[in-house]
Amino acid sequence: MENSNISLKRVTRVKNHTADAGFLSAAGYVTSPIFWSLPNGGLTTVTWKFTPSIGQKLAFKGETSSRRIYDFVSGYVCGGTAGCGMMYTKRGVTLGGDSGGPWFSSGGAAGIHGGLVTMSDGTSHSYFTTISKAEQVTGATVKLG
Repeated sequence: MENSNISLKRVTRVKNHTADAGFLSAAGYVTSPIFWSLPNGGLTTVTWKFTPSIGQKLAFKGETSSRRIYDFVSGYVCGGTAGCGMMYTKRGVTLGGDSGGPWFSSGGAAGIHGGLVTMSDGTSHSYFTTISKAEQVTGATVKLG
């Protein structure tokens, strides 16, 4: 995989009924506990990680949507493309290509975006794997700053 002349290698990927997470390695580079969080630049340092509560408001930064979006966590989802144990938001606020983007709150890492899931009532919701679940299934650890 190539991006900005940095060679990326997929280390692991888990996509099943419990999680959708993975991580890449950039040869010759060291990881940093920061991510882009604003449309026109701006970095957020990850200082803590947490599992969000139902009804909690989270921010999201997607590569395709290229904006910070806020939405409320509505529950856990099981089945379809999302799988069991992932969380979903009140609305479908993300776009194709946003997968892997961070869900966060005040410098706290909450989840890794997976996609959109359509519920039995026909409504679409964004879903994400919680950080604790991603760490559990990949063996990786979110770096804190």
